[in-house]
Amino acid sequence: MRGIKSLPDDITFEGLKRALQYFNQLTFSEINLAFELDNIRLFGDRVNHFGLFSIEFFTDVLRKFNEYRDNVYHDYYTQFEEIKETKFVPSSNEKLYNSLVDYVNKNKIIPAFWAWQNVYQHMEDSAMINESQSWKDEFYLRVKHSFENEKQLSLLSGFKIGSETLNDRIKSDYVRMRMRMLLNAIN
Repeated sequence: MRGIKSLPDDITFEGLKRALQYFNQLTFSEINLAFELDNIRLFGDRVNHFGLFSIEFFTDVLRKFNEYRDNVYHDYYTQFEEIKETKFVPSSNEKLYNSLVDYVNKNKIIPAFWAWQNVYQHMEDSAMINESQSWKDEFYLRVKHSFENEKQLSLLSGFKIGSETLNDRIKSDYVRMRMRMLLNAIN
């Protein structure tokens, strides 16, 4: 592919085997990758071979590959160390609510998975939940009926439905209902 005219002679071949001992940390796959990356000029200018597969050509390609691999490793290692040093701070319930509203506004759909309990908690804390008691009771009964039917179906089918409680379902269905209202208002 690179225009090398002939294979190395016996003396060059022995020199290549000795040179390979200096690069014994590389696998044959990495050596093959080194020549492919040199061929597509990922290391910069291609290593010139002058039509021969020489020891100089072989070692220059592998040396450039080692430098490239070390730089990639160093870049990712330092990024990993930076991430490892930062402490995980969970998003606030308000941020989760706002991100859900943004998602619904942008995509015009309600996602299947979200932090429903946290969003509900923010809505409750912010006094967004202000329906009448009769409406709440009716909503509770509707969700309870649906939830119990799903539990019965899961028992009959032999599949476990999960660890969601009735209270969790009520909260997530309430948030989904409010997001549907938001979608209707948008459209």
